[in-house]
Amino acid sequence: MENKADQLGCGYEERLHLRKSESNVVLDEFYTWLENLALKTLPQSLLGKAITYAKNIYVTS
Repeated sequence: MENKADQLGCGYEERLHLRKSESNVVLDEFYTWLENLALKTLPQSLLGKAITYAKNIYVTS
């Protein structure tokens, strides 16, 4: 991502926009995976609690 910004000659604001747009794709994929994993995990297990925590702090934009 940073190399891409360098190649495009991005300034600070453009770089921020690029980071946000590209990181949102990765985060959306991660939380989709997390939702699928939650269906197969006991909620009171340590993994289940970690999944619940991660889902609770996820903020959609």
